[in-house]
Amino acid sequence: MKNFNKIIKHFLILIIITGLISCDDKIRELEDLDSPPTFMYFRKSSITWEIPTPDEIIIDSAKTYNQINNSSYPAVIKVVNNLNNLTQINIIGSDPQSSIFVNNSLYNNSYTSKTDADINLAFRSPIASTQVFSVTSTDIFNKKCEIKFKINFKENKPPKPILKLVLVNGSSSNYQLKASESYDIDNSIGGMIVEYQFIIDNIIINTSEANINHFFKKGIHKIKLRVKDNDSVWSDYIEQDLIVN
Repeated sequence: MKNFNKIIKHFLILIIITGLISCDDKIRELEDLDSPPTFMYFRKSSITWEIPTPDEIIIDSAKTYNQINNSSYPAVIKVVNNLNNLTQINIIGSDPQSSIFVNNSLYNNSYTSKTDADINLAFRSPIASTQVFSVTSTDIFNKKCEIKFKINFKENKPPKPILKLVLVNGSSSNYQLKASESYDIDNSIGGMIVEYQFIIDNIIINTSEANINHFFKKGIHKIKLRVKDNDSVWSDYIEQDLIVN
């Protein structure tokens, strides 16, 4: 009888402990469900999804927009929401002249919607300035999270031409005109060289190729180079003399 009572006692203790553990699990589940939505983001320098710290502002830079370069600052955001109960997403820029692309649709400075899908964003500005874009997510309990992008929009700078004259092996008159080391000063924010202009003894050659070959007669030849960026801005000319014996 004593052994039976002991078994019953242990069984009751086990039930109580199991119940307590179950309650703790339920409490944790409720706490998870009660947590506000959060953001993850992916930008041009990201390797994987990034999670912003509280009150963090993502600081970056981009070129000012024009109809030629069509420049903008791209990012993707993901809303993490355990209850799937979002009421809305709000996006607003600090300058009325700014624009916002959301999933390839253009909006003037602000956007509001209800979605929990990944959002493809692009911020752009036609003027050089530092602007803040705020993205806010709100659930049905009015719990919110916010992520901010502080973008320094910069004016275009002209590209830099670099010219090297290289004699092709086995030849005395065939030279390669190398402009491949030319670069756009704005390359870190989307700038690039799109065209090269060589002038060989007053003969103009426009091309998208960075290097060209040319056969020269004996004598002194004057060679010029300039390069154009994706804002349709040309560099100044650089010039070299070539003596062919």
